[in-house]
Amino acid sequence: MNRTASIYMAAKRRIAALLAFLALSCALTSCSGMPAFDPHELASILATADLFHDPMHAVDDNVARMLYQLEGESVTLAAYAGSGMTPEAVLVVKCGTSEDAERIAKQIGDYNTRQIKVFESFNSEYRFEAEEAFIGVSGTYVIYVSCKDSAEATALMEKYFESLK
Repeated sequence: MNRTASIYMAAKRRIAALLAFLALSCALTSCSGMPAFDPHELASILATADLFHDPMHAVDDNVARMLYQLEGESVTLAAYAGSGMTPEAVLVVKCGTSEDAERIAKQIGDYNTRQIKVFESFNSEYRFEAEEAFIGVSGTYVIYVSCKDSAEATALMEKYFESLK
């Protein structure tokens, strides 16, 4: 693939991911009375979908807390990751307050920025997964998904949230 085609494909993926992100963000924020849900259930649904190059495996809570700098936080979380050869990950966190969720989402965003930098030189063909990762906040929940198809992940989450109504 030539450089122009590669740039075009990357731009096309970014636009699709942005549109999907906006649609889910609107759905999440418009659901002011969104029912509580189990972070493990959503994380498992995402991790077992065909969204990843790597097989996904559950990450121990203590390891996930260290990885995402959540030590000492009073949260319930569910995390999945691949082999580390890609930035692929799923993290769903239930926080105590919406302020905690906003703060933790920023920490997850900082983590994702570090992933983008790592994958600039290491396995750069997968960097787009971190660049197009979904990081969303709804009430007291934070959702992070870095995968090969952000639009598909977003559609899957929309379907899940719709089933909760």
